[in-house]
Amino acid sequence: MVGPPYQRPYSYFRWDADEAMKHTERANTIATLWHGSAVIRNHYAATPPNHTTGPGLPPTPPIPNIPYTLAQANLARITKQLPPLAPPPPPLPPPPPASTSTSESSSESHTQSDDSTQSNDGTESDDGAPPDDPAHPSESSTSSDEGAPPDDPAHPSESNTPSDDGTPPSKARGKKRKRGERTPAPNGSGLDSDDSQGHGPAGKRRATSPHASPTQLRQFLEELAADAVEAGRTTLMPPQPRNTYPYSFWPDPPWDPVPADYTTLQTPLEYVHAFPRPDQAASQVTKQLWREGLRNVRMRWLKSRLYQDLEYSDEETTWKGAHWLAQGSYGVAGLWAAPRPHMWKNPDEWRDKLPREIRMHQLIDSSRTPTSHLNLVRHRGHTLMMAKMRYRIYLDLCDGGGLDDSMSDRWRKDPDTFGVDLDPLKVLPEAYVWHLFKGLVDACLVLEQGDSLQEIAGWKPLMHNDLHVGNVMLGRDPDNPEWPHIVLVDFGRTFYDLHPDRTPATHSIEETDNPLIYRIPRDDGRYPPETQFSHQHFTPITSWADVWSIGAIMFAIISHHYPAGGPLLENVPEGIYQLFNSGPFDRDRQLLKGQDYPVACERYGAYPGSTLFDWVRRCLEYDPQERPTLDELKVHIDGILAGPGTGAMARVDPQ
Repeated sequence: MVGPPYQRPYSYFRWDADEAMKHTERANTIATLWHGSAVIRNHYAATPPNHTTGPGLPPTPPIPNIPYTLAQANLARITKQLPPLAPPPPPLPPPPPASTSTSESSSESHTQSDDSTQSNDGTESDDGAPPDDPAHPSESSTSSDEGAPPDDPAHPSESNTPSDDGTPPSKARGKKRKRGERTPAPNGSGLDSDDSQGHGPAGKRRATSPHASPTQLRQFLEELAADAVEAGRTTLMPPQPRNTYPYSFWPDPPWDPVPADYTTLQTPLEYVHAFPRPDQAASQVTKQLWREGLRNVRMRWLKSRLYQDLEYSDEETTWKGAHWLAQGSYGVAGLWAAPRPHMWKNPDEWRDKLPREIRMHQLIDSSRTPTSHLNLVRHRGHTLMMAKMRYRIYLDLCDGGGLDDSMSDRWRKDPDTFGVDLDPLKVLPEAYVWHLFKGLVDACLVLEQGDSLQEIAGWKPLMHNDLHVGNVMLGRDPDNPEWPHIVLVDFGRTFYDLHPDRTPATHSIEETDNPLIYRIPRDDGRYPPETQFSHQHFTPITSWADVWSIGAIMFAIISHHYPAGGPLLENVPEGIYQLFNSGPFDRDRQLLKGQDYPVACERYGAYPGSTLFDWVRRCLEYDPQERPTLDELKVHIDGILAGPGTGAMARVDPQ
């Protein structure tokens, strides 16, 4: 391509880009940058015609090291945006050596076709680009000076116009060429053309030869077909960004240093692995220091007394002493942790460059006011220790303890011993049961809409996704110390949809994050049906899943029984246990007769005639669509607690 001056802005950009890239694959990159970057188009549009040098390349976007593909060039023409870069292609095998006769044919073909690179009107050509290559148009092939490349549909090139004899473009391109005319050649035939200006190869180009053998022609056609298939595959499968380290979902370096008070309590085995026993040639001082170090580690390990509570197993090796706190006459206190390094490298466990649990706390507290969020534990801060693959979260103390522990003297023991009646249960007052019910609903309403009373604009609905009795704490209310309130904790499995617009009707289960990556890793009766690993239906996990979990907790409270495997159905054949989440059930046959849970007998139990039973059954429906919404639950519960019978319920003394 002859240098400036030019008439069109595109020609100046083409010259600058050619000079920057030299002998790389330029065509697709130039077309992609021109169509995809408004910065480049505006930069060159400001250049007056016939400028002697041109404006030079703008600082952004830079010419990429990896060329753009044909598919990316087409995408840029459509979207007018720059697509992501493709990974580098695999290296091509070297071509076979050309024969002498083939080389002679190549020289003849080049000699006879040199003049074809010059345009008829004497203007500059595009440096040897094929006339029908949309990314290498010649200066004379357009009829417009408005700055669009000649492959723009609004600016057709001569290759898209009828030929001199009136043949349509498609027919003209398919006409038989005359001897000596420049045509594509079989790959490996040795007929790669040279630049008409004598600057050396102008990139790999196929050219046919009148002396090409049938084998070469067949190879040429096979390569054309393979190129077409590859172009189609690239169009359908856009290139993805490369993996990098540190991972893109981690916070950007530099990372905060590990806190000065961070220590790890070694086991004796870890000490021996870290500091092998000195050999016989070592000095007595070295041996003595090693023995003292091992003795100190062993004493600290023994004083921790962790070994007394665990068998020697994989679980024992996962618990690490993080901080020594204090020691008394009968024991020691320390901070222990069970880190899971594999989760640190799992992008599912990160949101906005923070561990997902920390980010969920931040989102929840972003809408907290001094009088709201009473039923969700407050997050005070965190420490991220990237080098140790651990983090600390600082939370408010729930001085009422766990719901499970506080109900320990009220849980029905299971099973009965030789038919002997158990001691009478201490039954919770019905008003307090409704109070606990309300706390669970209010907490989940905050997760769903940002506030328990109204939806906050722009709020991303959160699903707790790990609600069970073990994650419910009790907090003391200074205004009502006799009625501790519910506090939900543990947001490690809490999430929001990354693609809330994708539904089972529009996308397959592999194309959306919910429910695929939020299901529990193995079946567990404590969790809703749609969260089970073996669940056969593509059912997104929504706030209805938290409604099911609320029902399971309330089932445990009103029956005063909480099996470790989850709530069980009643009225099934004797000796058979069936979980609530195992399939649809008949609501009219559950929690009625008190077969397994006498205290929960709807007619003669602790809460006869209460609507608690019906609402708990509805919450535990197998089909999420059959469960009540959180708003429906709140309206009903608030009505019960505000009704005239609440005082009477509250005055019922525990049995």
